[in-house]
Amino acid sequence: MLRNKVILYDDSCPMCSMYTSVFVQMKLLEPGHRVGLSHANPAYLDKLDLQRARHEIPLLDCETGKVDYGIDALLIIFSHKYPRFRRLFYHKLVRPPLYALYQVITYNRRVIAGTAAPCNGFNCAPDFNLKYRALYLVISLGSWFALMVGLCARAATVNESMFLGAVFAIVTLQAIAILSCLRAPNRWDYGSNTATDLLVFGLLLIPTVLFRLPLLVVGANLVFAVAITSVDFGRRMRNLSQFNVSLR
Repeated sequence: MLRNKVILYDDSCPMCSMYTSVFVQMKLLEPGHRVGLSHANPAYLDKLDLQRARHEIPLLDCETGKVDYGIDALLIIFSHKYPRFRRLFYHKLVRPPLYALYQVITYNRRVIAGTAAPCNGFNCAPDFNLKYRALYLVISLGSWFALMVGLCARAATVNESMFLGAVFAIVTLQAIAILSCLRAPNRWDYGSNTATDLLVFGLLLIPTVLFRLPLLVVGANLVFAVAITSVDFGRRMRNLSQFNVSLR
């Protein structure tokens, strides 16, 4: 366990809260050494490059004051727990892809989670980065498209017009949702939140795509996926609307 290290995470991001909590549960860090940035002690914040901390999670050494950021902070934590893998983590064929993946996730973490900024305290929302946002859209929409092709192929094997009609309607509505984002005032955020929900929808339908399930089970899977993503889409749009109003 790293006893002199404090990780300062984006506590408005459910993903950040979850994986740093796992660090504590796995005894990689002490419970008191996991601190949310929005309410962090000013003594901690004074030691950080706050601009960089918004984009890469900081790991502070309380004894030396040294701060490691992003993928290096995470690799330090895992290398301490699993020292035999240290050379692998930092290998030139391993670290660069991990760094690229981390950057795509961290620059898009607010649109992946669909969360709003904190009401008070330090807001560590990342800046918009066109390269990483475009990469995220390519990954999420590409995955969604592949899953929808699989769903349509599955629907074509079922001799049931109601199921075929439902699939066609769902895919059409989702395509309209994507196109409507192009006219939104903040099209990149609207489009990215929409793409995230489309990806979630596709992932929820993996059982239907991969397995020949009874039609009743397939229908239940479709209804469940539509219900979950519709509720989440409404939540995301409310958060975005509040954000746009706060900018006026």
